[in-house]
Amino acid sequence: MGNKFKIESKLKKERWLLSTKNTIESNLNEEFHIELAGKHEFTLEGCRGVYEYRNDYIKLRLKNGFTVITGHNFDIINFEGNTITVKGKVLSIEFSE
Repeated sequence: MGNKFKIESKLKKERWLLSTKNTIESNLNEEFHIELAGKHEFTLEGCRGVYEYRNDYIKLRLKNGFTVITGHNFDIINFEGNTITVKGKVLSIEFSE
């Protein structure tokens, strides 16, 4: 088998972290965690399923509700376990119960 390697961009990446809790000790019980890489990729941990998916709209099931992300050119690049990664331009993120 070949050696594993990781390629990282040398461009500065803007990252925002959104979660339901904001203290270190509560991180073990978080319902979800979102990480944005600029406006062109996001990873959501705690995804219970894809409720609706279009090129410009994605609705994801969370433990206690949904999140709706709108934008352009969405492409699910990974969905493993309860973690989903989507590429595309993110315009807005909304949460509902």
